[in-house]
Amino acid sequence: MLLQACVDIASKKLPAIIIVVLVGILLVQFVANNPDVERFVDEETCEIYAVDSRVGGKQYLDEFDPACMELKSP
Repeated sequence: MLLQACVDIASKKLPAIIIVVLVGILLVQFVANNPDVERFVDEETCEIYAVDSRVGGKQYLDEFDPACMELKSP
C-alpha cells in the first residue's frame, strides 16, 4: 500500500521526471567526455593542465599528480 502511494505509474508527472533525469545524465556524460580537452602532466612542476584544441592553449588546473610528486621527492 505504501509503495502504491509513493509511485503512481499512471501519473502525468512521472514521464516528465524520468525525461528530465535522463537528459541530465546525458549532459553530465557529454561534459565529462569532451574529446576537445586533453589532460597532461607538466614534467617540471607535476601540475596537471588541460589543452583545449578549440582554443589551442594550456590551462593549468591547480592540481598536482601524486605519482609524479613521489618520483620528484628526494
